[in-house]
Amino acid sequence: MWPLPHMSCGQVAPLSLTLRVEVDSGMASFPLVGQPTGRLRSDLLSSPHLHGFGCGFLCIRLTDSILRKAETLQLVADLDDFPHAELGEDGALHTDGLYHAGFPSLFWAELQRLGYPDPPRYRGQPSQVYGLPRFSMWVDVPSHPQRPAWSHFSLRGFGQDFDETLNSVALQAMVRFCEMHIADLGNTSLSLFPVSTTGHPQYRRRLRQVDSGNLVLTPTQLPSTARHLSELYRVLVASDRSGGRTLSRVEELSETVDARNDRIAQLEHALAVTTAQRDHCAAQLDQCVAQRDQCAAQRDQLAGQLTARGHEISELVGELAASLNHAGQLEQQLQVAQHQIVGLQEQVVAAVVAPPAEEEALEEAVSEMSVELFPSEILDTASHRGRRYR
Repeated sequence: MWPLPHMSCGQVAPLSLTLRVEVDSGMASFPLVGQPTGRLRSDLLSSPHLHGFGCGFLCIRLTDSILRKAETLQLVADLDDFPHAELGEDGALHTDGLYHAGFPSLFWAELQRLGYPDPPRYRGQPSQVYGLPRFSMWVDVPSHPQRPAWSHFSLRGFGQDFDETLNSVALQAMVRFCEMHIADLGNTSLSLFPVSTTGHPQYRRRLRQVDSGNLVLTPTQLPSTARHLSELYRVLVASDRSGGRTLSRVEELSETVDARNDRIAQLEHALAVTTAQRDHCAAQLDQCVAQRDQCAAQRDQLAGQLTARGHEISELVGELAASLNHAGQLEQQLQVAQHQIVGLQEQVVAAVVAPPAEEEALEEAVSEMSVELFPSEILDTASHRGRRYR
């Protein structure tokens, strides 16, 4: 099987694949990269989407017009598995079903007796449903060439196997045909074939004939009825087999669903834990945001205080500059006073040997000096020393 992308019946998708085809005696083998090689009948080579590239190789570009072929090839790895079917332009497997000894041949034998020139045509489309193979089968019963009232009709059936689905659809077509023309089939072998509802008058009449023992079978009706009963049993067996496969698949899917439900429960628990952690982280984030806002308020408060302190420092710097300026002035005054003291000391030394008149002049000069620079104690000491030396 080639794992091409799955597409349901009739689905049109924007798919574009490029396959390499090698012509081989009227057949075409087209290996998909990394996949086994299948076989295509030469009728596919007549597609207008085939473009020659020389050396016996062709390139098929699967566009929307032949997507249904790709859908068929998705599940049909080798058309040799269907030797009595052909791959049509619509992507379906076409057959007249006459290779099948069951209801397709039985139905065609009765249609031949009624004057039909061509057998019904069957179209099968493979797909997958929940991992099981599935065939959708259509049957087209043509119109009768000599009876206009017997018009064309089509119906559709489903199955898991091509041959089993073909047999089942042929039975459904036979039932539909009998119901559509039941008045015209009373004297034929088809009059014994089933109808879809047990309440149908023909069905009740047949039961009464069987119960009363009045059912008379002609040499033509007897083998047809026996074949019908035999094929009906085969249909029932095939239906039971398909039901068994479906039941097994349902059990597998049930186990898968249970496992996935367990996984979902684990994920829900993990989600709950993650949600709780997220809520906890969100609460912590809210606390961090509140702390950040508080720190921002404190920062603004400290910034205000620093600004006020800066103004205070600026004022103190101004006051310090004024004090330094005043200290400089005082230092200059101190230097002047020191010079004056030196002069006075010289005058004092000179006054020690000077006459009284000069001493009085010296005392007057000393008294004229600033009291702040020369306190009275210094002057008294100097006067006392002067008297002592005299």
